[in-house]
Amino acid sequence: MHLLSVLLCSVAVVFGIAASNPSKPQPILIAGTYTRDMGWINGTGEGIYTYKIMDDGSLIKLAVTVLGSNPMYVQGTNKKFNTGKKVIYAVNSIDDVVPKEPGKVTGYVSALSLNGDGTLKLLNTLPTRGGSPTHISLNSAETFVVVSNYAGSVTMFPIHPDGSLGKETYHEEFLKGSKVVKDRQDRGHIHSSTWLLNSDHVILANLGSDELIEYKLKPKKQTLKRIEAVKNSHGAGPRHMALHPNGKIAYVVNELSNTVSVYKISDHNEAPKMSKKALQEITTLPSTFTGFSTSADIHLSSNGKFLYTSNRGHDSIAIFKIEIDGTLVSIGWEKTRGTGPRGFVITGNYLIVANQNSNDMFVFKLDCETGLLSFTGNKYEIGTAVCLYVTDMRLASVSICLVAVVAIAAAATRQSTTQSILFVATSTKETTNGINTFKLNTADGSLVPYGITPLAFAEKGLNPTYVQGSTKKFSKGERVIYALNRGSTTGHVSAMTLQSDGTLKVLNSQQMKGGSPAHLALSPREDFVSVANYVGSLSLFPLNADGSVGAQTFYQNFPVGSKVVMDQQAIGHIHSTAWLFNSSKIIAADLGGDELLLYKLDKTKKTLDSLKTVKSSPGSGPRHMAIHPNGGFVYVTNELSNTVSVYTINDDAEFLSSPALQEITTLPPGFTNTNSAADIHFSSNGKFVYVSNRGDNSIVAYKVNADGTLKALRWTKSRGVTPRSFIIYKDWLIVGNEGSNDMYVFKVDGATGALEYTGNSYAIDGPVSFYVAEY
Repeated sequence: MHLLSVLLCSVAVVFGIAASNPSKPQPILIAGTYTRDMGWINGTGEGIYTYKIMDDGSLIKLAVTVLGSNPMYVQGTNKKFNTGKKVIYAVNSIDDVVPKEPGKVTGYVSALSLNGDGTLKLLNTLPTRGGSPTHISLNSAETFVVVSNYAGSVTMFPIHPDGSLGKETYHEEFLKGSKVVKDRQDRGHIHSSTWLLNSDHVILANLGSDELIEYKLKPKKQTLKRIEAVKNSHGAGPRHMALHPNGKIAYVVNELSNTVSVYKISDHNEAPKMSKKALQEITTLPSTFTGFSTSADIHLSSNGKFLYTSNRGHDSIAIFKIEIDGTLVSIGWEKTRGTGPRGFVITGNYLIVANQNSNDMFVFKLDCETGLLSFTGNKYEIGTAVCLYVTDMRLASVSICLVAVVAIAAAATRQSTTQSILFVATSTKETTNGINTFKLNTADGSLVPYGITPLAFAEKGLNPTYVQGSTKKFSKGERVIYALNRGSTTGHVSAMTLQSDGTLKVLNSQQMKGGSPAHLALSPREDFVSVANYVGSLSLFPLNADGSVGAQTFYQNFPVGSKVVMDQQAIGHIHSTAWLFNSSKIIAADLGGDELLLYKLDKTKKTLDSLKTVKSSPGSGPRHMAIHPNGGFVYVTNELSNTVSVYTINDDAEFLSSPALQEITTLPPGFTNTNSAADIHFSSNGKFVYVSNRGDNSIVAYKVNADGTLKALRWTKSRGVTPRSFIIYKDWLIVGNEGSNDMYVFKVDGATGALEYTGNSYAIDGPVSFYVAEY
């Protein structure tokens, strides 16, 4: 699927172009397969399969086109040719001996016209002049086809007016490999080619030499001119590439190292050029995975907010959030429910994955707001499917995640129309205060007061102690904000929506059995809210379709503490909960009992099942938690011992290692006064961890090492007293000093982790919790 397809569909919605015309065809899924025994895999496919994609993500099989052996990769045109039809191109990934050329082998590339009923008609077939062709790309004008031959060459063909292929006009072989990974890098292995957006430049991914090689198309001469080669990490094995919709960032999935490399694309003498050094290289696998796996395919969500890669071995789709600078943050993994997920495609808000080794396809719903995947229940048998492609995508059939892709196409530098809103819960009994909202300027970190919602929003409520929000929109099309109100014996959790004046409208409030609620967390699917009650209990509430809070369905009391630090550990004190990414597992931090309590959500019974208890250091007082972006580690601030404990998250049922991997102080050398550690967060790029110190009145910054351990870098004064809570959003750290009733904004240096005061400070009574959302 080309970006143009998404843009045209997006324009259709924005301007109402026949968006609801039922006569429009549904999108067509085209799947290429292996059809014969290759030694390393026994191909059981029958050819090229076509399916109709229905509104609910289900597939209706239309036809199977027999096209020789192993028609495993398919790609098509957006335009129609002089026949009035679109054309699909497919390669036969074989190694036929070339007559009269000893030692030479070739595969084949074919052009097929696509009929309205999903059948394919062969136009012509040509040899690729290289063995094991594995990928096809078309230039933006759709006048040339480039075929990547895995055996170590690239071949280009012109496209005739009817869509058929002319004789090759360019061919190049790549004999040298990096020889880092034996048997895979003995010579060049061209695995794919990617055309830069709105450009005549194409980049080849040479898996065998660890290179990304840029060329410029010379259309009159019908040839390619080599520009330069960019070296990837040794032994990485670059395989496929995906481009950000703004055309300024390239994402390369590395098959052998199971990583994604992020590169900048800049304008150099009015021509696009890749940066010679990657901005980032991030793993596609959980840190706890120790088996064999290789990365395969890579695609962005339709709205450009998330990136996905397939893992063959871990048998999963890795999910990444795309930061404003183009770098990636890992947010989870979704098992593909089969083995060997090689190719997948994203069409609107569905992700369809082909499990090559288990001979099946599964359809997942893609949440446009969170990026998470949920299985639709749609599963299909198909023999050794390799590549998936979608054409004729129409909004009458499949809803599209719409954002600024249209705006990006019109002007890549146009700013987003969304507004960042900061929500602040204030620990105050003043009846005119409560939840404060501010407009956050992400260009300079400044705040503009927006609205105040008084304490009266929850009956009998005192002191709004915590605020958090949903990333998804519920049945009424609105995101929902959740806040806790504190009472000595009971508390309330409230659901609210943001109004145009910056105030919050209450949907409903629910009372919990526990007193002094201190923290809430939404489950990854945002269908439950867990509440940590400081007066010794844990509560769970289901969320209704409109985002309102259902009645409490789980409650557990913790009457016994560790009694190491009296009076704070006389009984249990549940201070926070943290859900594992894309998981039903949750951790509760018991400050009073020096324990981390592990549970698993039972969605049917709407309860939490206890799995295991992990003991923290005696007298440590675990308070808040932050999970590493790769999902492999959890970092716990210990309020009483002023330390951070690092734990490994495993794939097994109990999922948390014991004892801690590391315990490191939050205080600077020589500090001897009273202090208590409080909040903890990651930088946006996942390279640094920050913790607030109430007493030292500072934020400590740690570097996150490759093994997940921490190294203290520096302490930055919060410029006020008792920094209880803070938040990091994009490049900004906003800290609330509860004791001095103020907030300060710092700039986060993504390269060093250093904090620099911006000059932005604001008076506010008792800030205790922060949340930022885009509206």
